[in-house]
Amino acid sequence: CGHTGQEQMYGGRDARVEYLVCTLCPACFKAQAKAVAQKQKELYLEPLSQLGLPKLTGTEKQISWAEDIRVQKLANLLTNSGGDIGKVIGRMMAGDDMARALHSFIYATKAAWWIEQRNYAAKVIIERRLRKIKEEQIQLNPRRR
Repeated sequence: CGHTGQEQMYGGRDARVEYLVCTLCPACFKAQAKAVAQKQKELYLEPLSQLGLPKLTGTEKQISWAEDIRVQKLANLLTNSGGDIGKVIGRMMAGDDMARALHSFIYATKAAWWIEQRNYAAKVIIERRLRKIKEEQIQLNPRRR
C-alpha cells in the first residue's frame, strides 16, 4: 500500500519482512474491509428490503454495527439460496421447524444478538436455532422423541 510503519521482530526476520511487504497496513486493510462491506450492503439492500426487516434494538453503536452484520449474514443466506429471495421467503412459509428457525434468524431484533453471531456462518446459526426449537419441543412433549 506504500505506507510505512515500525514492526518489532524476533527471529524469522526475512519471512516476516516478506509478509509485511505483500500485505496492507492496518489502516488500509480496515478501509478495504469497510469498502467491501459497503459494496455488499448496496448489492443486497434491494432484495433484502423484500423481507420487511424489523428495526434493531440496542444502543446506537450496537445497532449500527449489527445492521452491517445482519446484511452480511442475510447476504450469505441469499447466496446459499442461489440469490433467489423468493426461495428464502417460500421456505419460511413452509410451516415446519426449519421455517421457524429461518424466520427467527431473519427477524431477530436484538442488536447484541447479531453482534454475538458475527463469527458464524448463516447456515451454522440457523442449524443451532433449529436444534434449539427441537429441544424445546422435546421438553414440552417428552414422548415426541
